[in-house]
Amino acid sequence: MLQTLNPTVKYGRYGTPLRWQYHNNEELSEAVFILTNYWSAPHKNPAPNSQEIALIRNYLIYFVNAPCWLLSNLEIAQFDALKIAVANIQTLEDINDWNYCVRSDSFCLRTSMILVLFWYWLKN
Repeated sequence: MLQTLNPTVKYGRYGTPLRWQYHNNEELSEAVFILTNYWSAPHKNPAPNSQEIALIRNYLIYFVNAPCWLLSNLEIAQFDALKIAVANIQTLEDINDWNYCVRSDSFCLRTSMILVLFWYWLKN
């Protein structure tokens, strides 16, 4: 059965998103493990399946909707576009495209900080 994030899980201090491990969701943990293994050695490890990608997408949605992101009026539209893009993730390629979008956009500095935080939380 495909689980979603625990609805009782709140945000951390200052409205920051909690690391994926704090959601006590074994399926999410397994999905992140599969994704990171695939990224580290795609020729040796299987790619995440659609259910695992859905779990990762749900976490990313939770992550980008955290109340901690302080944005200027100019950044709000770009950040909203980032939220829409993450909500539309369906495949591994979509995750990679979203990652590229975050890194290459003119909105790069602040969103790359989000990405750095996400990947730090993902790997630690």
